[in-house]
Amino acid sequence: MGHDSLLIILFKIVMVVIIIGLIVFAVCAIFRRVVKMILELYGKSKNNVTKENKLGYVDEKETLLKSSSRRWPNIKNIFKIFNKKGLSWKDIVTNRDKVRFIYRQKVWSFIKKGYEFKNILTPSELGKEVEELYKEDVSHLTSAYNKARYSNESVGINEVEMLVKKFGNKSYMTSK
Repeated sequence: MGHDSLLIILFKIVMVVIIIGLIVFAVCAIFRRVVKMILELYGKSKNNVTKENKLGYVDEKETLLKSSSRRWPNIKNIFKIFNKKGLSWKDIVTNRDKVRFIYRQKVWSFIKKGYEFKNILTPSELGKEVEELYKEDVSHLTSAYNKARYSNESVGINEVEMLVKKFGNKSYMTSK
């Protein structure tokens, strides 16, 4: 009788250890998944981090489509209702930022028309693709965006005004 009860106690101890191990594993897995989903919801993935290059300049990363969350797009849209951090035209000060704003708005207009955005395309490639699909000349906008985004050249007010007339909406012209 003593030998059997020792085996039963040992079996119960092993079962308790296995159950506790499974619970700890499940909690850790759930925690990692929840953290990953939260990071996706707020767009704070490793891809959005700005890093300083070894050559001494900071490489900015601009994401046109913030929704990296494939699992939770509707929840992310609900959070957008409460998050009013989007810049409007009147908040933009520099000509470079105005050109970038007009470019983003134009790309969004194509996305709303059904364009399937591909983040692997350069602005020039994207411009050529939407020109073919929608028969709209965006070469000036793409050129100005590349200048504003990637060069050290200044963007003049005349260039911004031309882009506003061609690609902007009425609210751009009323609030400078």
